[in-house]
Amino acid sequence: MKTYRSLFTLVFLVQHLCAQTIVPYYIQWDDDMAPAVAAQDILTVHQEIYRFTERHLPISFWDESQFGNKLLGMGFRLSKSLLLDFQVDHVAHVLQHEAFGHGFRFREFGVVDNSFQVNLAPPFGPAGGSARLGTFTRGTTLREAVMMNAGGVEAAAVLSQQLKTKWVQRGTIHYRESLLYMSSLLDATYYAWITHWGGFSGSGNDVRNYIRNLNRLEGFNDEETFPLSVEDLARRSTINLLNTHLWLAAYTFFKRYVYEGEKTMNLPMIRTGDVRWLPAVRFGLAPYGTEWLLEGDVIFRDASLLKLSLRAGDGVFGASGGVSAHYISPMRPKEQWQFRIAAWQQPELDLHGSSVVSPNSIIGLLGAVAGSFHLGPHKEWGIYIEGGYKTKGYFEGERLRQSPILRIGLVFNTPSAPASHRQQ
Repeated sequence: MKTYRSLFTLVFLVQHLCAQTIVPYYIQWDDDMAPAVAAQDILTVHQEIYRFTERHLPISFWDESQFGNKLLGMGFRLSKSLLLDFQVDHVAHVLQHEAFGHGFRFREFGVVDNSFQVNLAPPFGPAGGSARLGTFTRGTTLREAVMMNAGGVEAAAVLSQQLKTKWVQRGTIHYRESLLYMSSLLDATYYAWITHWGGFSGSGNDVRNYIRNLNRLEGFNDEETFPLSVEDLARRSTINLLNTHLWLAAYTFFKRYVYEGEKTMNLPMIRTGDVRWLPAVRFGLAPYGTEWLLEGDVIFRDASLLKLSLRAGDGVFGASGGVSAHYISPMRPKEQWQFRIAAWQQPELDLHGSSVVSPNSIIGLLGAVAGSFHLGPHKEWGIYIEGGYKTKGYFEGERLRQSPILRIGLVFNTPSAPASHRQQ
């Protein structure tokens, strides 16, 4: 029986109980306000908003052991989510998509004085938003236009990944983060299928413009002969529905929060000895086509985190692939360190006004080191500094050109309580 139980533990999901884990939240800055930087800022503000509402608005008002009371409680929580919580989540998602997705690529490619619009979700607004190009300070290539089209989806994916990292570090999923994760992860899937079914017919449709510009770049001008179509993109994006954390987020929201009236769920992970890990798959857009990503989060005994990623392109317009690793050290009293490395092979990118497309592939590298140095009487806040360098090429959320990586900011070390009991 003991052997059976040990095998059961190795194979099936186990729950990680977290008592008072310290999870860092950041206010960061870099020159172009890259998606990874903006996502950290947005998540910090998002957390402060939902903590404020939690202090002033309970998630249940009465004992729900009776069927009628349970229905009333569920109705209240669903109404609160629609009228309050999802409005905040929607603004956070769309702001990341428009201002720090499209906007990031606009700024990178020399477009200034851009403008952005973020709408509330129904019933208060039409949902969605827009990014409007300002003034071009230099010429841009068609390849850069492709990334301007893809920037919103790219940034939403970055937001979902930053949020997932908080869950892994904390060991719990908060219901107030579950809808934000689902909407940002499914940004590409939702956008692509609605476009394929005839929706979003305006000239600013990101997916349609991405497909048109990418095919034109490769010499295909007739939509009937496009090697990569909107339908192709939509079908490939459905791999997001197999994402592990998507279903954990859905369970947290609908089962733990709406039905049970709980705030959090312990994050289940697979345990192998002293190591806990959890894999996931997702979809991405690149300047040379679509990509699938296989990712894994590994927690070691000392609470350090290793994030691994393997990506592979669709091969329609050339082979591409890459690997990356992101190590986050345990939280120390005075500091915490992070190390990122990545390597990729992908088609050559024509940038900075050159319209010549090289048929050759390029190999690229990225390396960066970040440190959080804790201050304050209880080390509750500190200074964040990141430095590194990347060569030319596409890596999600970073500039396409070769460039140094320099980011600064503040870090706030936020205690996280374990999965809560129903609030009375």
